[in-house]
Amino acid sequence: MSSTHTVTIAGGGFSGTSILATQTQHQIDKWQREGRPENAPITRLVIANPACDIGRGNPYDYTKDIYFLNQPAYAMSPFPDAPDHFVNYLVTHNPNDLKRDLENSFQSRRLYGDYLHDIFLETSKAVQERHCPIEIHALQTIITNVTVTPDGILIPLLTGSYNSDAFIIADGHYKNELLQEF
Repeated sequence: MSSTHTVTIAGGGFSGTSILATQTQHQIDKWQREGRPENAPITRLVIANPACDIGRGNPYDYTKDIYFLNQPAYAMSPFPDAPDHFVNYLVTHNPNDLKRDLENSFQSRRLYGDYLHDIFLETSKAVQERHCPIEIHALQTIITNVTVTPDGILIPLLTGSYNSDAFIIADGHYKNELLQEF
């Protein structure tokens, strides 16, 4: 019987989504390198976010195209090993535009939020299509406290609690004391 390793990410904006996608790809690659063993341990990735749409976060949660990114598109990939990721996304969604024009464009924050949300959806889809031992759970909640126990990290929720083996704080640029002690 396989065991389960749980990683909880508090925050579903840019950082949380990037971490989730990177960890998922790392686990898929590891599982494939090992020959896709049937008894591989299950990796459960839990991403907790107060909003229902994972990816957008506060800076990119807009409904209008009146706010723009601070950097040109070529500098906005969340993946260091795929620096053209965002530009390629733009090319796919704007087939009539030249890639060099898109690379140097300043895109809307709303569009970038859509892009990050699509990364989350594509990550979830990749797990399902490959039938690998990864579970992705998105929780619409705020984690306000955790307790380190001998069994791991206890994550309290309104409906109960669960244990996590790792806890990643990716809550953005909030200027409050939430989770500050961790």
